[in-house]
Amino acid sequence: MSKFDRIYPFTTEFISGYMKHLNVGGKSVLTVGSSGDQAYNAFLYGANNVTLFDINPNAKAFVDKKSDILFDSKCIRDFYYAVVESSDFSYIDGEVFSCKSLRLMNDYMRDEDAFKHLQKRMVVNEVEGIVGDVFKMDDTLKGRVFDVINLSNVLQYYQPKSMDKTVIRRELLELFNMFIGHLKDNGTIMLSYIYGGQELNEFISLYDVLVSLEKEKYQLEGVHTSDGDLALMYQKR
Repeated sequence: MSKFDRIYPFTTEFISGYMKHLNVGGKSVLTVGSSGDQAYNAFLYGANNVTLFDINPNAKAFVDKKSDILFDSKCIRDFYYAVVESSDFSYIDGEVFSCKSLRLMNDYMRDEDAFKHLQKRMVVNEVEGIVGDVFKMDDTLKGRVFDVINLSNVLQYYQPKSMDKTVIRRELLELFNMFIGHLKDNGTIMLSYIYGGQELNEFISLYDVLVSLEKEKYQLEGVHTSDGDLALMYQKR
């Protein structure tokens, strides 16, 4: 089984640390994240519609199943254990946080009122699912544009064609231009969630991203979450 076929049952990000900065209320949202938590938090904060874009072919089916569990759960604790103990999907080993931790990381799990509010929102909202490679976004989305784009930590999986820093930074700029091509004017993109705030992977550092984009006068904003993580954002003017 490919690593892209397995599922994160819940987020590994402190979504609560950056979601309010995306201003999703009344907006259209494109988000990656096979756990579905980015989508749930967007709906919690009033998004009009949410599209889940993921290379994992099981992502949409999992979110549908997780939503069914959400509807049937009387409380956060019941919901958490029903998801974790489900045998319908193969979860990524070692990536399941405790319920206590997730209540800090996920706004929709912070208290029972927030959880019930999401349940009500999900009665009239459904996550649209698209299977595709985010690094070839144009091929799948064509001309579609969104008010908000949340790329989670996908840049962590980017493999540059060369180890030459000049080439890496040029590729990052090309990727960024493609991403914001699907962003409406005045829209906001979370370009990357960076664990630890410095290295995206063994090839790409935060410095590479800043150098490649700031040369083109793109003004980025860094939102610190918890444990030193960083959400890197940009608003299209």
